[in-house]
Amino acid sequence: MTKTFFKVWLIASLGHFIFMGVLLFYGFDLKPIDTGIPSPASKQIASQITRILMMPLVALWNMWTSKNIPNILEWILILFNSSLWGVVIAFIYSKYFPRKCVNNTT
Repeated sequence: MTKTFFKVWLIASLGHFIFMGVLLFYGFDLKPIDTGIPSPASKQIASQITRILMMPLVALWNMWTSKNIPNILEWILILFNSSLWGVVIAFIYSKYFPRKCVNNTT
C-alpha cells in the first residue's frame, strides 16, 4: 500500500462520510408524516442520494438491526461503509491515474 493510496483512501472516506452525513440530515424530514404534505424535491433527491451512498450497508440493514444493536455499533458500521467507499475510490484512482515513478539517481 503506497502513501498515495492511503491519502486518497483517507480523503475519500472522510469526504464520503461528511457528504453522506450532510445529505442524511438534510433529507431527513418527518413533516410529510405529520402533515401529509410531500417533501420538497430537493429533500427527496438528497434522500435518494443518501440511500445510494449507504448502499453496501443498506443491504444488511433492517428494522431488527436498528432496534437491537447499540448506537455506537451503528456508527462503527457507517464508518466502515465510508471506508469501503474510500477503498474503492482509491483503487479506481490508482488504476486510472497512476503516479509516474521519477528516479532522480544518476
